Amino acid sequence: MTWEQDSRGLTINWDSTVEPYLSVFRLDPDGNRKVIAEFVSRGEVFVPASSIEGGGIEIQLGDWKRVQILAP
Repeated sequence: MTWEQDSRGLTINWDSTVEPYLSVFRLDPDGNRKVIAEFVSRGEVFVPASSIEGGGIEIQLGDWKRVQILAP
């Protein structure tokens, strides 16, 4: 998996033949979590900067049996 962040947002690429699903969550400073993208399966996703501004992010990559939690 690779990611690139710039002023427009965050682009994430991964091998969806190995890890078919990716989800992205916004983590607010007060501990709330918001779904940005869920079960994306095309190997690339773009998250606009406005969706993650002022908070952290959590990236989940995996299949129906296991999930890795990553963050850029």
